[in-house]
Amino acid sequence: MENDRLAGLGNLSCDVALTISIDFIKQYLLKFPSAPATQTGLQQQPEHGGAHRLGSVRLLPLAMLANPTPFPIKTGNLTTLLSPPSPPAHGCELWDLASRNPEVNGIFNEGMACTSKIVMRAILSHYKDGFNNIRSLVDAAGGIGGHVAEIVRAYPHIKGINLDLPHVVATAPKYEGVSHVAGNMLDAIPNADAIRILHDWNDESCVEILRNCKIAIPEKTGKLIIADIVLKTDDHCDKFDDIRMAMDLVMFALTCGKERTEQEWKKLLEEGGFSRYKIIKIPALESIIEAYPE
Repeated sequence: MENDRLAGLGNLSCDVALTISIDFIKQYLLKFPSAPATQTGLQQQPEHGGAHRLGSVRLLPLAMLANPTPFPIKTGNLTTLLSPPSPPAHGCELWDLASRNPEVNGIFNEGMACTSKIVMRAILSHYKDGFNNIRSLVDAAGGIGGHVAEIVRAYPHIKGINLDLPHVVATAPKYEGVSHVAGNMLDAIPNADAIRILHDWNDESCVEILRNCKIAIPEKTGKLIIADIVLKTDDHCDKFDDIRMAMDLVMFALTCGKERTEQEWKKLLEEGGFSRYKIIKIPALESIIEAYPE
């Protein structure tokens, strides 16, 4: 499937593909409405030090994340790298580099926190009932905890758990109602009523993570909440489709992950032990995928 999507770009080098994709992603900011009172697009308001906000979202970390200079980019063109397993850029994964490089770690964590505020607005406004019956929620690979903190703030009855690698949670701020847990979701995930997860992984790792999620949630009442891109395979496009395809290239150039169609998600979920799922569309780049154990 990945080969089909990238077939027309085979001779494009990874660094050029990434640069083009980043330009598309920057346009995402221009398409996204700012404050409710202003639906005309990005309204940049300078702050101290030249930073900008999208409503209450600082855009400077996101702009830094969109600059690929400090990040490891795979070498070669897309054709030579399409056959798995693709070699990690510069001999390491992005996560490994972040664990050893404080600059990359800081840029990555702040950029992820920035994007989380954008997507969390859409989730909290269009997935209200989804959190009502949850008492505890693990955000697997939740970065510095911004995602789960927003959810707990809106639903104070939820006990929030932010799981990420030790070097990530070491820089995480304190949030009321949220506990930070250092760990690797490829090894184990804390028990909870629900798990929110965003995948930037290859298929094999995704299946491992999904199986760990199934172990961690109640068999009858637990659920998995995935906030991630679902690529379309029909002609019913929306204003984010070109950005979703650009993100597919970014994932390919920087990680061993990729974006997926609904059929690809279905296959992964079934292999990971989740036979039932539903997709909930929200006004954002991502969709919500609710998945339930067998």
